Amino acid sequence: MSYIAATHLTPGNWTAGINWMRKAKSAGLTGFILGDLSEEATAKAKELGFKVVPIVKRHGDVRDLHNTLVDNLKKGQRCLFTYSDVSPKGGLSEARDVTCSREKVLDVLSVVIPINNLYDRAKTVKLFREKVENIHQGLLSPRYVLGTWDFWSGFAAFQNYLHDKNYLDPGLAYNELTFNLYIALAGSVSLEIAHD
Repeated sequence: MSYIAATHLTPGNWTAGINWMRKAKSAGLTGFILGDLSEEATAKAKELGFKVVPIVKRHGDVRDLHNTLVDNLKKGQRCLFTYSDVSPKGGLSEARDVTCSREKVLDVLSVVIPINNLYDRAKTVKLFREKVENIHQGLLSPRYVLGTWDFWSGFAAFQNYLHDKNYLDPGLAYNELTFNLYIALAGSVSLEIAHD
């Protein structure tokens, strides 16, 4: 396999993280854990073959996570980033820039709430329906994403741009929003839906 695996762990989801690392290891994956963990947790991760990378705090939000992810990837490298409660899998197709899953229960109207400007919210709903839902039969999930270095780098820069322009309410969760918006606007990204 030519891709690595990564997830984000905190002291609060550490138990799920141990299971995640065991499943990744049994799938033949190596990689790293993003997070600020105790010495004991770091030692356990190392024992399971995973490096722990502290998150570099620049902004105090999810941008720090994605910027740190990109900082620890090599140009040309692929990374499967999953939430800690989602099992990483080996053997995924690497034919596209991005492989991800669909979000089955997510409503487009709930996803756009973090956008500050109401007019921009309405435009984004229309964009999502045309460029994401109609093409992929639903919104896309950032919970399970295999992407190239170029994808992760572009996605992190896109999140930084949106925040720099005060486009998003920083107090609201926006992972699904920025992921789907990036896919909708980045016409050169080739995408494949992973089927469980």
